[in-house]
Amino acid sequence: MLRAYGRDFVRLGQIVDDLWAYADESYRAGDHEEQTDYVAGQLLIAAQIAEHMPFPSVAAQIRRTSAYIQVDGYSVLTLFEFLKELRNRLTDDAETIQFLRVQPEHVRLYESADLFGEKVSNSFPNAIDDIADAGKCLALGQGTATVFHLSRVMEVGLKALAGSLGIPYAPSWESYLKQINAQLSAEHKTKTEEWKKEEPFYRDVVGDLSDHAHREEIHAGRSGWNFPRGALVHAAARYPIF
Repeated sequence: MLRAYGRDFVRLGQIVDDLWAYADESYRAGDHEEQTDYVAGQLLIAAQIAEHMPFPSVAAQIRRTSAYIQVDGYSVLTLFEFLKELRNRLTDDAETIQFLRVQPEHVRLYESADLFGEKVSNSFPNAIDDIADAGKCLALGQGTATVFHLSRVMEVGLKALAGSLGIPYAPSWESYLKQINAQLSAEHKTKTEEWKKEEPFYRDVVGDLSDHAHREEIHAGRSGWNFPRGALVHAAARYPIF
């Protein structure tokens, strides 16, 4: 989705109206050369906005108008025709684009690429895109899509957790957690002192992940929680938001 700001659309309309008024005033005053410099500068700004929006028809007409005013002895009356067409194209292009408004209090969710903090981004670079996409979905009121991306984020963390214990790839959350729990359930006397110090951390994380998986089971109406990657795509349940 392309990002556009309301101020850019308003600014583009203002430039087109200002060009019309300024050209008319300069024509009446006979200030032809100064008019050319001003119009060229404003058209350059308008072109940048139109290409970003994007308003392709407006951008094409701006380029055509810019080329015309560089011609020696051009007709100001013809310039008005170019500007009139520019107005029409602005209306036409605006009618072909649907704008989605992000509430001001949710703009940070939509724009931030670091919603979970720098430490998380640095530790889990593979999760950065899904964290950012989850924020965008949340800002746009798409609860189910938000949960989907956050589940992918959790999968990255779960794989890292399993990897730190020497557990290889597994096809589901359940498989990972079973293998982690097997290590947690080992006889106390077989555990090293280093593992005993780290064990509470793993128990807390596994407990949180298990609780989350159980909630997913209840919400999705699944008979088990053997969640493979992409399971949420097929779930009938939806996640309301705001």
